[in-house]
Amino acid sequence: NVTELESIVDRTVFNPAIDTLFFPGTVANYYWSSSTYVGNTSNAWYVYFANGNVSNSPKSNSYYVRCVAN
Repeated sequence: NVTELESIVDRTVFNPAIDTLFFPGTVANYYWSSSTYVGNTSNAWYVYFANGNVSNSPKSNSYYVRCVAN
């Protein structure tokens, strides 16, 4: 979900905003979460790993995915 995906963001770095020792090859781009945006169920939450921002976008967009779990 969006909380789990955001938990791996490292805001002390950018492009990508993640620890590349633990997550090598991470592209500084948009990554879908499995969380639907309640305000518009045609949207889902994403994390932008260039800078760690979190927002929502139409589910029809093509973004990266990553498996995460707490």
